[in-house]
Amino acid sequence: MKIDFTELLKAQKELDQVIIGDKKIENLTEKKLVALSIELAELFNEIRCFKYWSNKGMSKKSVILEELVDVLHFWLSLMNDDDEINEKEKLELTSCCEMDINLTYLHMIDCIGSYKIEGYCDYLCEYMECLLMIAKDLNFTIAEIIEAYYRKRDINFKRQQEGY
Repeated sequence: MKIDFTELLKAQKELDQVIIGDKKIENLTEKKLVALSIELAELFNEIRCFKYWSNKGMSKKSVILEELVDVLHFWLSLMNDDDEINEKEKLELTSCCEMDINLTYLHMIDCIGSYKIEGYCDYLCEYMECLLMIAKDLNFTIAEIIEAYYRKRDINFKRQQEGY
């Protein structure tokens, strides 16, 4: 599974400009990293892979896709803030995330922390490789993900117009 993020990065930059506007936001990167980790947790809450105490299966595919796209929004936003982005617009899955899905979650959280501490864009790229592996394992296509991203982006633009 390979994805070219060039257009998605541009689209996210437009949305972020509307959201942030002229606001002076302190610790914006940290806030985006927290949002990224929270959205990832919400995704996993819908996948339900860690809920050993429950017999209930995964949420509907549409619900999981929406959560996955929420993660994508914050990841794109962080990538747009990183100076190394020109080299990282195209990502291809590697074998680094071929592990148990629960271990993948923990690894992704580690990537967020490592990015904050060390500042290397590679941690965000590794994070996305893991997210794409999860998407692949859940039988989502790149086309579905991109379509859902733009659908949610339109909702987010409307929310901003309504004073969200």
